[in-house]
Amino acid sequence: MSRPPSRPLVSAPAETAVLAPLLAEGPLSRVEPVRRTRVSSTVVTKAARPLVDAATIGVG
Repeated sequence: MSRPPSRPLVSAPAETAVLAPLLAEGPLSRVEPVRRTRVSSTVVTKAARPLVDAATIGVG
C-alpha cells in the first residue's frame, strides 16, 4: 500500500518566518512571533497548525 503525498510541514515564507524562532529558541508564547514578525495572530495560528497537528510542537 502506498502512502499519499504529504504536505511539507513548512511551505510558505510566512510560516518559515513565524516558526524559525521556535527552532532557534524553543518554546515561545503565541504573541512573541506576532511581535517579532509583525504578522497577524491569524498568520501565526495558521503557520503553527500543521506542526501542532503533526505533534511537532505543542500548545498550552
